[in-house]
Amino acid sequence: MGSSSKGSEGPADLISVLPEDLLLEILERLGSARAAAGTSLLSRRWRGLWTRLPSLTLSFHDLPFGSIQAALHRAAARGRPGVYIYHLNIRVAGEAGTIGAGRFSSLLSDAARLSPVELRLTLPRNLQVSCMDVALPSFHRATSMDLRARTLHLTVWAKPYGPINSCYVPFRSLERLSLSGCHIDLATFIPFCPRLRVLRLNTIGLIDMSNITVHSASLEELVVEHGNRWTGRTHISVDSPVLKQLAASFHACGNIGVSILAPMLDKVWWRCSYAKPIYGLGLWGLSEVGFSTDAGRDACVQLPSVHVLSLHISPVQDSVSFPN
Repeated sequence: MGSSSKGSEGPADLISVLPEDLLLEILERLGSARAAAGTSLLSRRWRGLWTRLPSLTLSFHDLPFGSIQAALHRAAARGRPGVYIYHLNIRVAGEAGTIGAGRFSSLLSDAARLSPVELRLTLPRNLQVSCMDVALPSFHRATSMDLRARTLHLTVWAKPYGPINSCYVPFRSLERLSLSGCHIDLATFIPFCPRLRVLRLNTIGLIDMSNITVHSASLEELVVEHGNRWTGRTHISVDSPVLKQLAASFHACGNIGVSILAPMLDKVWWRCSYAKPIYGLGLWGLSEVGFSTDAGRDACVQLPSVHVLSLHISPVQDSVSFPN
């Protein structure tokens, strides 16, 4: 497709002369921001037209961090009123090294300027952000956020103005949150998410996440996968009046303190394994504890929930003095 000149014998470009709203509809049907951006090569009429789409899905897959940072900054700088970013998917290519906290904060700020409804950001395990805290900006329109990294220290950048129930709340639309390899003070962050329904946490290997505090009036489902071989004691505190499902897996070196206040809890799957057996009987020690509920239901009959407690006991190789 190309523009015909006066001396050209080729067919006339009848599409480019269409009204802009029809051209935007054509671009939207392509279903990809990359394909829409590629139309800028067709002619001057199409150049930059994709940035005026009312709804965009932006995906940056398997590109170096620097390339993604530059492209995201350009997209944020060209943002126009009315442009609607629905899904923003960022997946950095597998490159070894360390990213400065300032560079990563800049990328998050540009992502927040696009105001996506759904955000997914994945860093490869061999690419690490420096140990300094990274400010998490406000994603006020986001209903779903999925952040995956190796060891990422996040702090809440935005602060509510006045009581949370009567002021601007930075994550007021967030309903689903998934964090893997991210250290964040949940006791501070969760109150900024008044509509949060689903929370998934993977804190394996995070030394500073030995204490997990989740207090939420809206949370309905909580999934926790925790493993830390360096911390002797882990504590989890859950206070959620409408929590219905809880799944938790722990791998610990010592005791685990648990406090759960969830009167509507219906479905539970809990497993705790220890690096070495504890609480033994003679030469045998407890290596894993499991608890689950199974609500067996079909179309004709409803059976009561079945509660299963499982204990795994293994022989102790060396002489161990178990606590009382």
